[in-house]
Amino acid sequence: MALYEFNFRDYQKPIVNALEKDGFKRLMLLLPRRSGKDMISLRLGIRFLLRNVSTLAYVFPTFAQARKAIYEGIDISGIRILDYIPDEICKKNSSEMKVTFHNGSILQFIGSDSYDRLRGANYKGIIYSEFAYQHPMAYTVARPILAANEGWAIFASTPYGHNHFYDLYNYALDHPQTWYTVKLTVEDTKHITPENLAIEKQELSNDMFRQEYYCDFNANIEGSIYSEYMKTMEEEERIGEVVYDPTKPVHTAWDLGVQQSSDTTTIVFFQIIGANVHIIDCYENFRQGSAFYAKILKSKPYLYGTHLLPHDTKNFEWGSGLTRIEQLEELGINITIVDKIKRKLHGIEKVRVTFSRMRIDKKNCAPLIKALNHYRWTWDDNRKVWNDHEPLHDWSSNFCDGLMYACTGLSQIGEEYTAEQLREMQDDAITTMMGPRSYGKK
Repeated sequence: MALYEFNFRDYQKPIVNALEKDGFKRLMLLLPRRSGKDMISLRLGIRFLLRNVSTLAYVFPTFAQARKAIYEGIDISGIRILDYIPDEICKKNSSEMKVTFHNGSILQFIGSDSYDRLRGANYKGIIYSEFAYQHPMAYTVARPILAANEGWAIFASTPYGHNHFYDLYNYALDHPQTWYTVKLTVEDTKHITPENLAIEKQELSNDMFRQEYYCDFNANIEGSIYSEYMKTMEEEERIGEVVYDPTKPVHTAWDLGVQQSSDTTTIVFFQIIGANVHIIDCYENFRQGSAFYAKILKSKPYLYGTHLLPHDTKNFEWGSGLTRIEQLEELGINITIVDKIKRKLHGIEKVRVTFSRMRIDKKNCAPLIKALNHYRWTWDDNRKVWNDHEPLHDWSSNFCDGLMYACTGLSQIGEEYTAEQLREMQDDAITTMMGPRSYGKK
């Protein structure tokens, strides 16, 4: 079987030239739904691999989406996506989602939910499909690889509010010498007939229609859990500079990741100032043990109050045979276990009612802010509705769960201490790694 011919549409040809003739190493493709973002990206990747013996990563939001889109996908012409890479020129490993070409090139499909798989590989190019829905770290961990190899990357997506893709898109606009940027709407591509577009407009909400077909970053995010609350906070200027008050203790709330996976551990740092909750800092990492996080806390200039951790802290983890509670307390972190949340919806509601008295530092809490804007419900593909009882577990849920434990545990925070009392406690605890202990209820 010969390699299927792929006739680029008129609006796609400048994209081909940008990579293959003009020498751009970064391509930002903001294109409407069903306009062929993945097909042009895949075809460019195949052409590159056939001409250059190298390794290419094709990253989807999740590994499951990669399998569905590539290994189970069929294009608008009825051709299986994998048939664009016939067996005569490659060997396909469906379990590893890897294609090895006879010239030695490799095409690896990856989910950004396992972005750590990008580390250590020698990629010459990376394609990000629907980057607006991916874990932001999927590009962060790959940047040194691309820099060392003088490699290229394509970011193809529709928008999803003012998240990391929005930031990267604006960065690309500001650097036209090194970034090729294209933003088209359905009126530019005309890939959908007016009759079918009218049906789409009738069946979709106005926000979803403008987001998907007009690439509107400012459309309200369909299925979002907190975006309306965040929009209100922006309008009321409660997202900005939030100054640390050294006369008040800093409390922390944690969401614990699984050490053996890319699921991250997040820490939210906050102070209670009168009736208000000031979120002043946040931290995220993964595959680290309790001593590592204790050092992170100690490196901050804060005097600590209560450390709120979730109910599953009682599980054995972090590889020492001790529970996470025992490990952390051995390091001088006297923790408080947040009352068990029976249903995630109850915890989400706790966050919602706390938003009205919350302030968030825009600089220190940028990852948390992006997560809160991105956090969304799962999509019921059978009923074609958002399941507003089940949030999607993705990169944003780690920080959102940390904030949920902060809001849920507010009533468990113990007596407030003055700065002088906290410093005395710090002196008493000088032999521990932490400094001042938490003095809330256990």
